[in-house]
Amino acid sequence: IKHGMTTLAQECKRLVLEGVTTIEELATITLLKDI
Repeated sequence: IKHGMTTLAQECKRLVLEGVTTIEELATITLLKDI
């Protein structure tokens, strides 16, 4: 059970990090369009 929870936590963390990266990329693209 503990191993499963660790894997789940790592998966969530990875998804959050990917989400943040995507948001930053979208923000950068939007800023470039505005310039």
